[in-house]
Amino acid sequence: VLQVHAVEGPDRGLFDADAAMRWTQAWGARTPRPFAVALPAYGVRVDTDAQGRVRAVDAEADIERSSASGRELRADPREVAKLLRELADDRPEHLSGYLWFRLPVAGDRRGWSATALATVIAGQALQARFVVESATNAGGSLDLRVRNVGTLDARPPLIDLPAHCRLGDALGRYRLQSTKAALQLAPDPDAWLAAGERMDIGWVRCDETLEQEWMVQ
Repeated sequence: VLQVHAVEGPDRGLFDADAAMRWTQAWGARTPRPFAVALPAYGVRVDTDAQGRVRAVDAEADIERSSASGRELRADPREVAKLLRELADDRPEHLSGYLWFRLPVAGDRRGWSATALATVIAGQALQARFVVESATNAGGSLDLRVRNVGTLDARPPLIDLPAHCRLGDALGRYRLQSTKAALQLAPDPDAWLAAGERMDIGWVRCDETLEQEWMVQ
């Protein structure tokens, strides 16, 4: 098995399709035996010291050891799909197939969604599409959630609220901020929303009604 992910320093990322293609072709030209390529379907959080040495790696565990300066490294499904397309066009003679690390499991915060993995394997288009949902609560304000209805796990969107929404607060991985024109709900830099999942993002009070659902880019 040839592993093409998490084999270089954190500054080089978790996976690079061009490097993986070079390594696969080089090994394919060298080995007389059947081999498989291990592909990533996950992310990790890496904490390094001032000299760039790795201090902690957070992956599947519930308790995280990295500090606030840790970085999320994610294998982009689009990059992995690119490698699969290139290998389909120029397949080494002894390449027998692919192994995925790791398969989707409920509660895995850094693994790909089943939707994203299935889309990559099928060679279909990857795209994140977000819907904001609003629901009136008992106090008369509106609870807001965002849902990823696409096929790509991705960072959730910045949400511009109508000018008549003048009061609110954010929840979870979102923060409320204001512009001259209106309020905004902004995701944290490392916020992530898997395909098919939703998250609570805040509440607002508005002078007019909002649609129950609307699309955002």
